Amino acid sequence: TDADGDSFSLDFTGKITVNVENDLPTIGFNEKLATGGVQEDALGNELADDAADDIDSSTGNIDSADDSDSVTLNLSELLDTTPGADEPASVDYSIKGLETPVKSDYTSNGQEVWYYEEGGKLVARSGDGGNAAGTVVFTFAVDASTGVATFNLDDQLDHFGNEDDDELLAIDDLGSYVEAKITDADDDTISLDF
Repeated sequence: TDADGDSFSLDFTGKITVNVENDLPTIGFNEKLATGGVQEDALGNELADDAADDIDSSTGNIDSADDSDSVTLNLSELLDTTPGADEPASVDYSIKGLETPVKSDYTSNGQEVWYYEEGGKLVARSGDGGNAAGTVVFTFAVDASTGVATFNLDDQLDHFGNEDDDELLAIDDLGSYVEAKITDADDDTISLDF
């Protein structure tokens, strides 16, 4: 507006920009490990093994009332997560990487053990060259929302020690097939393999 009252207005449309950088959630491992144990002794001994409510393909010799062919592991305890500014964030867990069967490093009764994804869980089946209908050796399932994983032994795994009832066989590759994914409120996603 000038001194004699003439006015003219101008619109700043398209002339002002403020860039807001996104904030992503974070997910990473802490120092904890998930370990557990099962005993072949518990196979086929459903009455003595309260944790097992399945049908096993082998029958073991129970050593102790504590013998079990099933164990649970809480994978969420292995993670450190932060939602960032776009809270809340959720963490989801899934079995991945088994679009095609994968040969493991283990054998059962002399047969190769292969990993399959069936109904959202890892199913290990015996059969040289892979056999989708082979005997179930064990299953590994992860609850999608809580991260609680259940390992259930259903048949024998070959051990190579002689006459040692306490010999341990470490199945240490299961983390390769588990993914944790954090998703924030505006759908930013970060994934992590165990």
